[in-house]
This record gives sequence, C-alpha cells and structure tokens, in this order.
Amino acid sequence: MTGTAPAGILVVDDDPAVLDLLREVLVEEGYAVVTASAPPATAEVAHLQPDLVLLDHRLKAMETGWDVAQRLGADPATAAIPVLLCTAAARDVRCLVDEVTTHDVEVILKPFDLDDLVAAVRRALARSPLPPRQGSRRCSVGSPRGCHRGGGR
Repeated sequence: MTGTAPAGILVVDDDPAVLDLLREVLVEEGYAVVTASAPPATAEVAHLQPDLVLLDHRLKAMETGWDVAQRLGADPATAAIPVLLCTAAARDVRCLVDEVTTHDVEVILKPFDLDDLVAAVRRALARSPLPPRQGSRRCSVGSPRGCHRGGGR
C-alpha cells in the first residue's frame, strides 16, 4: 500500500498518565505515536525517524528535555527533526529563552489546553524540513527500549 503515512511523533515524558493522555489525543488526531518514559538515545531516535519529538523538560533522569533536544540537534541523523518542549517549569524556560529561540524549539507550558497542543504539533510539522513519508512509518513499527506504540487511524 502506498500513500502518505501519518506523521510519526515520539513523545517522551516520565509521567505515565501524561504519556497516555498525549498518545490518546495525538492518535485521535491521526498521528502515529511512540512513547518513551525515559530519554531515548540519539541512535534510537535516528532509527525511529519520527517527524516530531515532543519532550517533557523535567524528566526524572540525568538529562532534561532541553539536554535531549540539544543532543538531537547536534547529530546530523536527527538534527532536522523538530522538537516541542513541554514544561510546567516556566522559570527554567525563561533562563533558556535565547537558546530555545535560536534552535527553533517551541515551548508549551503545562498545564496546556489540548487544542493548543495539537495546534503546536501542526505548526512544528508544517515548519519541518522533512518530506512526508510514503508507505509505512518506521516510527510506528520500531520502538526503542522503554517505548510503547500507538498507531494512527
């Protein structure tokens, strides 16, 4: 079967309830969604080839979401993948505002309106330099360790 596959989104958050909510909302919007409860390795993201990475800023790991975004942006295999950073830590974001703006990373403050989140996802995908994928999406098939899949409609 050929045709444009649904955009693949990798969602990274250490809160299972947030992961479930984001997966449900994004799948309902027609996206292929893979979730991870810990920051994935750059190689795992490169293998998944998502069209977008949606990251929580404050993860219960050694890395913050911003650290992950910088790591992805520094690797040629993942640098073109757009990143949305979600956080309730407005103070942290104010400290990073110049860097976030320079790297074209949009920040969504929690709690967020789901319609605003979906609009931000659409904006990020529209700005993406990645071409639409034909056929099946690797993002909806493979999943890094600790990741869970959810398909598009």
